[in-house]
Amino acid sequence: LMNIFSSLIKLFELDKTAKTSSLQPDEWKNWIDSLFAFSLVWSVGVTSDEAGRKIFDASFRKLMSSAVAGEKRKDITVKFSKTIPDVGTVFDYFIDPATAKWRHWNEILEAMESIPSNVKFNEITVPTVDTVRYTYLLDALTKCGKP
Repeated sequence: LMNIFSSLIKLFELDKTAKTSSLQPDEWKNWIDSLFAFSLVWSVGVTSDEAGRKIFDASFRKLMSSAVAGEKRKDITVKFSKTIPDVGTVFDYFIDPATAKWRHWNEILEAMESIPSNVKFNEITVPTVDTVRYTYLLDALTKCGKP
């Protein structure tokens, strides 16, 4: 449990290169909410298998929409200022540090260059959404010195 919490904090501290200096005061809440949501998804939610991820997705979306407010404790209201898009699962999106907006992992995949014709067959790595996700996370954590 402590390792999961530690991962959450590391991911939350991730992007020191984000262009947050130009954010207006009301945009700061959106940025922090979105960064926390991304960190929670990729630290806690990612620890389960495919069936568990479906349950996490449904529960997390309920939490983000405040549909769980009052179910167990009437004195707590949770409301994220900016929610993850409804299409797909919460695992299909990342918060873009350049724009502070949610983007689909496919957008990175589609922007990648095609494989050059002079590359040897054994040097080819075919990018997938999963390799894009994990490369993004590993690169970001490594750049921030958070192994």
